[in-house]
Amino acid sequence: NLFAHASAATRHLRSLGYPAPQYLIVDQIDCASCALIELLPGQPGSDITTGMLQKLISLNKLQRGASSETSHHWVRDIAGTILIGGNGYCVVEILKGYSPETNHLLTRLQAIADEDRRSAGTFYDIVHFDFNPANILSENDRVTGIIDWEGTRTGDASFDLAILLFYVWDEPGQRDLLVQAIVERSGPELLRLYLAHVMLRQVDWSIRFHDDKTIERYVGRALQILEDIERLN
Repeated sequence: NLFAHASAATRHLRSLGYPAPQYLIVDQIDCASCALIELLPGQPGSDITTGMLQKLISLNKLQRGASSETSHHWVRDIAGTILIGGNGYCVVEILKGYSPETNHLLTRLQAIADEDRRSAGTFYDIVHFDFNPANILSENDRVTGIIDWEGTRTGDASFDLAILLFYVWDEPGQRDLLVQAIVERSGPELLRLYLAHVMLRQVDWSIRFHDDKTIERYVGRALQILEDIERLN
């Protein structure tokens, strides 16, 4: 039950001072899972300011070692979403068939996954797994909550920062803060792998659900990120 898993993760994070919502009721009705979730203050999707970003990096540290589970195959599984695809996301066939440009993008992303999937590690962190600005609540330049925990799993919390990094890449100061935080914790190889996942995930999603302008924006951003991260080698 995704809601039950999210409830357990957020309950522990709240005990550490993390602004996650409380899952007030988690139930099963017929074949459907349902939950009543606390409404937190603030609005989603605001521009991430430097002050907010510093707070988000601090919150990410609370996720470290916070899982009651252990993940020995985290890196292999993330690489698999790029090489094979995910369940309803990271659909590789979409990039293959959309255009020569997205097919080329997929080839480059899969080359990163094939190279960096050998990175070893055992992870004990709570990972949100969709840590994008739409799931970050804020009010007056203050982070008031992180929502939508139904995808949470055990892995490397730096993955969440890499998701956020994709969306602030065009802001050099914020980009550099996040790159530094991720590399210091997880190294440049996992930074590249995580970004490859996010690039595939967002471009696939945009092709299926967004307009041409949005697709063009995210394909362009992905290609720019690929050029920039080559300098991390």
